[in-house]
Amino acid sequence: MRYLLDFDRTLFDTDAFKKAVLKAGYALGTPESLEKVDASRFVFSDALTFLKTHAKEDMYIVSSCTGFQSVYDRAYQSAKIAKSRVDAYVADVIVVEDTKVDAVVSLADGETVFVDDMDKHLSAVAARCPEVHVVHIGRSAHYPTTRTVPSIASLSELDATIEALCR
Repeated sequence: MRYLLDFDRTLFDTDAFKKAVLKAGYALGTPESLEKVDASRFVFSDALTFLKTHAKEDMYIVSSCTGFQSVYDRAYQSAKIAKSRVDAYVADVIVVEDTKVDAVVSLADGETVFVDDMDKHLSAVAARCPEVHVVHIGRSAHYPTTRTVPSIASLSELDATIEALCR
């Protein structure tokens, strides 16, 4: 199984990170914020467990540098992912400007699952790649799903959800 995982609010507690950056007196999206706030502290524990218990060559991060109330450049998003240290557990990290569809199309190979918290990405992938299993992760009230797709609260639920879909 190939896993294509969103970063913000899927692997990384973006909301807590933003609060910590602001509390420390730094602006969001700045290099200083990444130097002064330890991003590795904001990786969800279930996400780290999931990454550690699956083959690195099956794991990919597909992240957008456009998110809830924020627009960052690719360099900042890539640096944030690197500072979180989750890149050590994945085959590759792809950061896109907005839509993730082209990245998913290029990475999909055999049984593939795409996990994201944003309906716009799930809908676009489902429309263009019906063979890819799309799964909503509901860690944030900012992005409830409006699609009829499986929804999980943490990555610890993903394998059982995919197994049920493949029956």
